[in-house]
Amino acid sequence: MAVHLRILVILMGLTVNDGSLFVAGIHSITTISKVSVKAGGSISIPCLYELQYVSNVKYLCKGYSWTSCSYEVKTNTQSSGKFSISDDKIQRIFTVTMKDLKEQDSGYYWCAVEIKNGGDEKKYFQLSVTRVSEVSVKAGGSISIPCLYDSRYKNNVKYLCEGYYWNYCSYAVKTNSASSGKFSIADDKIQRIFTVMIKDLKEWDRGDYWCVVEINKGTDNGKYFHLSVTRGKISAHLKSFVKSCLFAEKHYRGSHCLLQNFCQSKVMIIHVKFGKVYIYHLYVDHQEITASIEDKITIKCHHSNRGVIKWCRLGSSCVTEPSGSIDGTAVTINRSAPNVFTVAMSELSTESSGWYLCVQGELQMPVHLTVTEKPTTVKL
Repeated sequence: MAVHLRILVILMGLTVNDGSLFVAGIHSITTISKVSVKAGGSISIPCLYELQYVSNVKYLCKGYSWTSCSYEVKTNTQSSGKFSISDDKIQRIFTVTMKDLKEQDSGYYWCAVEIKNGGDEKKYFQLSVTRVSEVSVKAGGSISIPCLYDSRYKNNVKYLCEGYYWNYCSYAVKTNSASSGKFSIADDKIQRIFTVMIKDLKEWDRGDYWCVVEINKGTDNGKYFHLSVTRGKISAHLKSFVKSCLFAEKHYRGSHCLLQNFCQSKVMIIHVKFGKVYIYHLYVDHQEITASIEDKITIKCHHSNRGVIKWCRLGSSCVTEPSGSIDGTAVTINRSAPNVFTVAMSELSTESSGWYLCVQGELQMPVHLTVTEKPTTVKL
């Protein structure tokens, strides 16, 4: 919900204050170009139209190609559960709301006005729905971020972009240029994962980043994440954050604040709701694991008691306790101690190599596994 509120504030601000986005008379329809929202959240998209279309039917259409997109919701028909639409004829803005968003809802959409005896007026925008959106690391440390991409982008340039606004972010590192000292990037075209590595992190490195695939003659495809870098203790800025959240509770009863932080090598969420402070964490002992074929490995996921426990492979399936398999590798999950669950993987093969996620509730911690051939011994 916090992400939803944050995006809505930005959009409404653009509607009222940002003349560069909503300028009547320049385009028949004007809207945002790209927006990102967390899975499970909601988003409202404002679409400005010209005065001559006040009485026309408005609608949302989904699909990359305008000629083959499909209706999702219209102002002259009943709204569905996921999509709703409203038309403010005074401000000449119709607003499309999408809720309970899933990753498969990502894609291209069109704000459109129905024109009788003519071609409909339209404007497209791109929606990205993401699962892993926050990552944290201790100052002075390093972090590796795995970014999974579709097979059609195998030969495209990949890059990391820094900045909250997609249109104004700046390149940090690209696969077709030399890496800097702080940032490096590697592209595994077999597993379709490019990995961005950021080292020697400082507190001022915290902020908003995008994993991006460069699209020739088209809009680049990107996924957003937020990076928090802290000094390792619950510092003054964190206490200040909690205090400000408590202050906000007095003014916006029922709302809540979320912050993901890193304290003593742990991913941590500080959750303030109705004046009470809740702290949740998730961490692993090692983010990089190496094993041999047919070995059995165990990964300890330290957590607080909140949410469903899972072990997932990035871009593949998940296993919930007590057992299951991922791509032919046997997986068992045991609650070995209070606030610890242990993942055991057996029958390893070289195909088991890749990125996995230790999941507990809304927290996710990436773990990279490399499986190698067993060394051969020669008797003399």
